[in-house]
Amino acid sequence: MMKKCLFVILLLACVNALNAANFSEKSTLSLGAYGNFGAAMGGGVEAGFALYSTDLVQVRNAVSVEMRALKLQEEKYDSSALIFHEKLMAGLLMGSSALSHMGFAYFRPYLFVSGGFGLVATKDTAMGEKPFYYEIQGGIGHEFITMSGHSVFFELGGGMGKLTQNLPNQIDKPTLGGVKFLLGYRWQF
Repeated sequence: MMKKCLFVILLLACVNALNAANFSEKSTLSLGAYGNFGAAMGGGVEAGFALYSTDLVQVRNAVSVEMRALKLQEEKYDSSALIFHEKLMAGLLMGSSALSHMGFAYFRPYLFVSGGFGLVATKDTAMGEKPFYYEIQGGIGHEFITMSGHSVFFELGGGMGKLTQNLPNQIDKPTLGGVKFLLGYRWQF
């Protein structure tokens, strides 16, 4: 799974190398890929756009699709989920003279809240059958952006996740919701 995620990140970086435009506060669209290293591990892709943008403040929306491994019926990763997320981010876009020496001319700290719905596959059920998965999460993030629009970001957050119904032989503490740590790449244009 991690190899596929890294491949997508490298592919996006190569595609972005063809873009000659410089990043600015007017750059409102983004494409990205990330790895999730929280209680449930996986990776995903996202597309985002600005809802409101000034020279300093930005409110952004991102829609993502994530494949995640879950511990539901055993103490090992025995299930998977395909989760569709909607995320709202509010942040500040600032320039940095200190980080610009390393190539990152901008940085954007932000707060986020997200909701997701997912299809779950277990050893007893196929993906698309009941139960379904839903979650609500929130947290903080930080993005480091180059002049050409490449950015690396991390997010730290958490929340709650639930299944629409319990599974047979479900463990007491399944990996639903909980702490999440995202690390990824975005291309801003």
